[in-house]
Amino acid sequence: MSMIDRYSVVAMSMGMGLAAFSISAVGLDAAPMESPSQQQIIDALRPPPPQTGPRARNIAVESAPLALDLSVGFELNSARLDAKGTRALDSLGGAFKSPDLAGQRFRIEGHTDASGRAAANQQLSERRALEVVNYLVTTHGIDRSLLEAIGKGQTEPLISDDPRDPRNRRVRVSLKSD
Repeated sequence: MSMIDRYSVVAMSMGMGLAAFSISAVGLDAAPMESPSQQQIIDALRPPPPQTGPRARNIAVESAPLALDLSVGFELNSARLDAKGTRALDSLGGAFKSPDLAGQRFRIEGHTDASGRAAANQQLSERRALEVVNYLVTTHGIDRSLLEAIGKGQTEPLISDDPRDPRNRRVRVSLKSD
C-alpha cells in the first residue's frame, strides 16, 4: 500500500456515543459505517513497510501521521466508560494484539468540545485518555509501556468552525514514531 493509498479512519460522534465511522483514502470519501472493525483499525495504524531499493534513498516521502479518531462513549462529565465506549475499545484492543500492530507504541489523546471551562475540559480529557489506557491494559493485556495518555482538552477541535460540535469529543489514537 502506498502512502497515497494509506487509509485513515475518522469517527464522527453524535451526542455521547458512537455514531458513524468513515474510511477514506486520501482525497476520497467512503460511505459511513456503524463502527470500525479490527481490520479497519489495523489498516489505519499499520506502519508503512520500509522503503527499499535505489530509488528509496533519493525520494523523501512525507505522510500524514498514522492516526484514527474514535468516538468513545463516557458517562456525562465523567471518565467512566459507557457500553458504547467499551465496545469501541474492545475493537481497538483486539487490533493492538494483531501481528501487524504488536509491539508498536501508541499515543492516546483525549479531546473535548468547547462546552464548559477550558481548565475543566483539559482535566476531563486527561482523565479520559488515562481511562482508555487503563481499560486497554486491564481488559486486553496491552503493555502499558506501549501506550501514552495525553489530554488535549478543547485545543484541537476536529470541527474547527464549530468548537462546540459533539464530534470534537473524541479519542485520537496515533502511532508513535519515536
